[in-house]
Amino acid sequence: MGQYLCLDRGHAAPLGATQVRDHVNFAIFSQHATDVWLGIFEPGALEPYSEFKLNPEWNRTGNIWHVALAGLPVDLRQAIQKTALDAAVEGAASVV
Repeated sequence: MGQYLCLDRGHAAPLGATQVRDHVNFAIFSQHATDVWLGIFEPGALEPYSEFKLNPEWNRTGNIWHVALAGLPVDLRQAIQKTALDAAVEGAASVV
């Protein structure tokens, strides 16, 4: 990829992946998640180029997990992967 990715706290709204000026804001709802990771994938890749574990004290507002990421190429595929207390209820979510 060859460039720096910069993380910031992000915002709880709107839900999903939203392009905002120079960054993408990611926000997902999970009532039961104890940990959330943001995985960055290059097109066609099966393994993430980079993964970031979100800090619940910094990247969570109520039941909304959020993070802003700057430095993503426009054609890069983003995916959000989360772990829940009850995997049968939550599973995993992705944004493509």
